[in-house]
Amino acid sequence: MKTKKMQEIKHDYTARILKLQRFMKANGLDAFIVSTQDSIYYLSGASYMPVERPFFIIVREHVGFTQRKAGFDARRTSDAG
Repeated sequence: MKTKKMQEIKHDYTARILKLQRFMKANGLDAFIVSTQDSIYYLSGASYMPVERPFFIIVREHVGFTQRKAGFDARRTSDAG
């Protein structure tokens, strides 16, 4: 069962992605690649330790975001859109 705090945190991440998507729309961007550890954590709460493969998030204007780790399949989420 989700606690109120967990729901608030999820709402924060969703709000951040929606804000980025509004910025993208205002600036004519179809996609935005997020690749730094701090930015990925800020937008999604995902933390990772870069060792061998790059890890990044692709945010698109009208859909959720896609997390990618080179050499692995993408994991799509739909929380943001």
